[in-house]
Amino acid sequence: MTRLHASSVVSLLEAAYRPSLDNADWLSAIVAATSGSEPQDAVFAALERLHHGGHESLGFQCAGPSEIKDFVTHVGPHAAPFARLFDKKLVTAGSLREIGCGLPRETIDGYFGPLAQLGIHDVWGIGVTTPGGNCLVLCWPTAGDAESNGYARSVKSGIHLAAALRLREAIQRGGGPEPAAVLTPDGRLLHAEGVVAASAGVRARIVDGVRAIDRARGAERADSDRVLSLWPALVAGRFSLVDRVESDGRRFIVALPNALGAESPFSLSPCEQDVVRWVIDGASNKEIAYAMGTSVGAVSGSLTRASRKLRVKNRSELKGLAQRAGAIKLNNADETALRHGYVALPLGAPTPSSDAGAVGGPAVTTGQRAILGLLADGASNQAIASALGASPNTIRNRIAALSDKFGGMNRSELARWWIALNEAVAPLDNASG
Repeated sequence: MTRLHASSVVSLLEAAYRPSLDNADWLSAIVAATSGSEPQDAVFAALERLHHGGHESLGFQCAGPSEIKDFVTHVGPHAAPFARLFDKKLVTAGSLREIGCGLPRETIDGYFGPLAQLGIHDVWGIGVTTPGGNCLVLCWPTAGDAESNGYARSVKSGIHLAAALRLREAIQRGGGPEPAAVLTPDGRLLHAEGVVAASAGVRARIVDGVRAIDRARGAERADSDRVLSLWPALVAGRFSLVDRVESDGRRFIVALPNALGAESPFSLSPCEQDVVRWVIDGASNKEIAYAMGTSVGAVSGSLTRASRKLRVKNRSELKGLAQRAGAIKLNNADETALRHGYVALPLGAPTPSSDAGAVGGPAVTTGQRAILGLLADGASNQAIASALGASPNTIRNRIAALSDKFGGMNRSELARWWIALNEAVAPLDNASG
């Protein structure tokens, strides 16, 4: 069964939102928070940095029976599939045997051979990956089949772990964000800056969030689902609420900027960018609302506006456009992390104003840009051939070559993508001129 029970959820969230701890202490706190009370219970956590061609281990912690601990500690940081279970998505949860983690079945069965001798039949895991390239995996070996009745609880917990990991990245890059608000644990606002100071609505939502956390830690602590319902992963789509203890022992709650940080050349708002990134990751509107600390209606509105800008009709077309065109740069990760492919989007989006493609992407020639422009105008092959002084067969072959170059898009997808990309880049070109 999954070991993420009511008694451990609050402890897990409290441990996760301690971003100033070093990697070893942070992982130790998370493992301690989720360790079971039975002698046979085991849990382990792996933290890695994704690089081109592999992973760099940033930490590994394990608790449980000595024989399981010895085996997992020896294998985990090196060959265990657990550490690469979920490095393709923002948040994933599930059974190793069910998910398969992209490995051949014989590999998974072979790995469980030695574990079976220790009484382990399956592993339940939560995996999170950040736009900055870090991956955290938290796993519980189980004697029987991992129960799926803890899936929703695991996903929500994973959303919190992802938010906490983003905060750690920001701190490790250069000190981290400054608090936008400081409050007492019971929700009394002491200080506010920026948008929090300017917006009564944002202030109210932050105050409500702090008070909800206070209830989750107190009267509602024994009800894990209620705890996760109360405790916001983000407030107003951009702030994490984190404890800060002063040297004299006084405890405050600070609101730290911590949005997903997705980026797009399509003139999407920050909120629309983050919603699109979650949609591509396969999240439902309800899960996105929880992750962003907003309402399902607000998510639906952002998705509608983003779809209109991108000229797609539904989620399926949005995913297809992103995955096949690679035109939406939804993170600010470095090139090596992008090339490793931890995001769901391939490289290769060209710019309309240059023969050079995106980092690592194919170039678009002047002739190809002309064809794309005419496709975007709705021209037929015959009309394109007349405009460019070529035969219809030549145009058909060149469109097929463009389709092959950019992931198999059909002519409608090529046209829709080219229109959106031009609309997004034109303001940038004008500004730079």
